[in-house]
Amino acid sequence: MIVWGILSTFLFILLGLVLAILLVPITYRIHARRVESILVKVRIGWLLGFIRTEGVWLGDTDLSLWFGLVGLRFNLMDHGKRAIGARRKKNKLSKGKKRSKKKKESLHNNRFSRVALSLVLSAGTRCLCHVRPHVLKAWGRIGFDDPYHTGIACALFETTYSVGWHDMQVEFVFNEEVYEGEIDLAGRIMIGYLLCQAIWLFLHKPSRQLLLG
Repeated sequence: MIVWGILSTFLFILLGLVLAILLVPITYRIHARRVESILVKVRIGWLLGFIRTEGVWLGDTDLSLWFGLVGLRFNLMDHGKRAIGARRKKNKLSKGKKRSKKKKESLHNNRFSRVALSLVLSAGTRCLCHVRPHVLKAWGRIGFDDPYHTGIACALFETTYSVGWHDMQVEFVFNEEVYEGEIDLAGRIMIGYLLCQAIWLFLHKPSRQLLLG
């Protein structure tokens, strides 16, 4: 009876942890500013902020990363480790290029179909709509060295109103090159929803063959 009680308690805790991972959303908040200097703050939280990660980047001078657990704070990274992170990023980019080449070759081997593409695009669109920020506020002044590029950026910016992002005030400058402004966005991500979309893709044979190559 004692062993069964311990085992049932362990299974109950494990089930609760799995349900929490799937159903409790992960919140994120990003604040970036560039006027005289660059400032980027990123905060990711889970379980009402009891578990959180915060990062601050001050241009090329400082990079800091913290991890918080129930009021405790641990320093994970400082600006002295930027070189290691840069090398890892280059390795990831090279690996990503190799994978993209393999995917292109698989597409030319008659494994590509319109049905699979429509399924992947449909699931990808739903995932993007799920992870898109619910709060987005921004202001800025943007001007490229070529006025043609500034006009294209202005046209693309007008399309953001269709997704409900109205709290953005951006001035496009055509007679000078300038990049300054501030942006604040926040949203949430539910792991269970993304997992359901992945399962939905693998339940369909065309999309499963496309993803598995």
